[in-house]
Amino acid sequence: MSAKTEIVITPKRKLLDLRLGEVWHYRSLVRMLVRRDFVTYYKQTILGPLWYLFSPICSTLMYMIVFGNLANMGTDSIPQPLFYFSGTILWGFFSGTLMTTGRVFEDNKGLFGKVYFPRVIVPISNTIVAMIKLGIQLALFLLVFIYYLIVGEVSVPGIQLLLFPLTVLWIITISLGIGMVISSITSKYKDIAMALSFLMSLFMYSAPVVYPISELSGKLRLLICLNPVSAPIELFRYSIFGVSEIPLWSVIYSLVFAVLILFFGLVIFNRNEQKFIDVI
Repeated sequence: MSAKTEIVITPKRKLLDLRLGEVWHYRSLVRMLVRRDFVTYYKQTILGPLWYLFSPICSTLMYMIVFGNLANMGTDSIPQPLFYFSGTILWGFFSGTLMTTGRVFEDNKGLFGKVYFPRVIVPISNTIVAMIKLGIQLALFLLVFIYYLIVGEVSVPGIQLLLFPLTVLWIITISLGIGMVISSITSKYKDIAMALSFLMSLFMYSAPVVYPISELSGKLRLLICLNPVSAPIELFRYSIFGVSEIPLWSVIYSLVFAVLILFFGLVIFNRNEQKFIDVI
């Protein structure tokens, strides 16, 4: 006789009873949600996932005109298309993960109200979809990088390239943590969910997405370095181009912030998922 697996659902009473191990039992659900959000969404489109390239390409061209030519802002000797495209795709990855996580209760209230599963699975599946999107965009970035490598305007990355996966994991940690905190707030206050997209577009200018840290000085430089997203964006470029002026204290501060906000977000998310159906 085949062994039977039983999953006993019990109420969560302790604040730190996160039960992250349950996610493994529902890994097939993660795959299903990823397919729902990625494959099904583009099933009836002509270009399909190529739509993921449309927005960063248009943004890059606009930033090259406005910041690179009209404002004559430097790019640390990095070719403008590579500088702006790298910042755009990384910020899009961060903001997209944060906003989908921040709306997770509102967007999935029908599903959450019908069946039990660890709610944290939805932010995880959203993050996987965002990583697939980032992978497609990085493929185009690699092609452009190879072109500038051939013409001699960039060089082959050194040992610092090992920082590349760390910066992606770093951004995932920050975006998930903040998103989980926001999701707990937006389940009660819908105004925040409506304003989230607008706020994120403003928040982008507080990080070195369209300008390098080297272009700043004084208090403005300090304020930008206090943004926890600034360090991973700068180190993302450093891992590829070997150029960055981000101070060490900003890196340490951002790493500590990432760990703390993810832990705090998980705790708040875990507490809110037990009672969100009463307030949604």
